[in-house]
Order: sequence, then structure tokens, then C-alpha cells
Amino acid sequence: MPLNTSDSVYRRDEPKGAVEPVPLDEVDPHVINTSAIYEPEPEGTMQYLDEIPEVSFVLPGQGWFAQFEDEHHEPLVAWTVLDDGSVYGVAADEAGVINVNESVGDREGFVKYTNNDRSN
Repeated sequence: MPLNTSDSVYRRDEPKGAVEPVPLDEVDPHVINTSAIYEPEPEGTMQYLDEIPEVSFVLPGQGWFAQFEDEHHEPLVAWTVLDDGSVYGVAADEAGVINVNESVGDREGFVKYTNNDRSN
């Protein structure tokens, strides 16, 4: 699905971007400049190549825990959703600070996430 990136409906002698021919009408020939952002690869590839994923959403973590190797559980305060679609749990650190950019899954001894019945 091409996206119209034309800056006007008037004829341009030197269009920018990809040019798709438009059937001639009786008034004036013209073109539509497009970007194939929704097309299959390789034409429509819009991917981050050099950027780290950014936080898109933060959701409540109520009822979920991080389980560790020594069998202790830490309550999640939030789930962080990144713009690449990945999700991770967030828990407060020893000082009580909550940082949504830090996954509890990166802490030493982390095993898995469990819900509030802790039997999983």
C-alpha cells in the first residue's frame, strides 16, 4: 500500500522519491510520489538498523512476580512494552527506585515471571 508523499496536487517537473505513473487525463499529466512502507521486503522495509528499542507503553504489573533461583519472589510494579514489540517486567530495586528502562529479568538469579498464585 503506497503512501502519498506528494507536497501538492500540482504537476512537478522533478518529482522526489519513487514515481508512479498516473493515467493521463484530459487536463494535465501528473505523478504521485510514494513510499512503499507497507510493501513486502525488500521494497517496504522500514526497520531500525542502529537504534535500540524505545519504551512505547508502561502497563501495571499487579498480581505478577519475578521468581529467583533462591525461591524468593519480587512483585512487579509494571510491564514495559518496547516499540519493537518486546515486553519485560519491572520491579523496584533495593532502594525502592522504579526504572522502567531496566528489566527485572536482567537481575542475577532471575528464573521466570509468575502470576499471583505463584504455583507456575
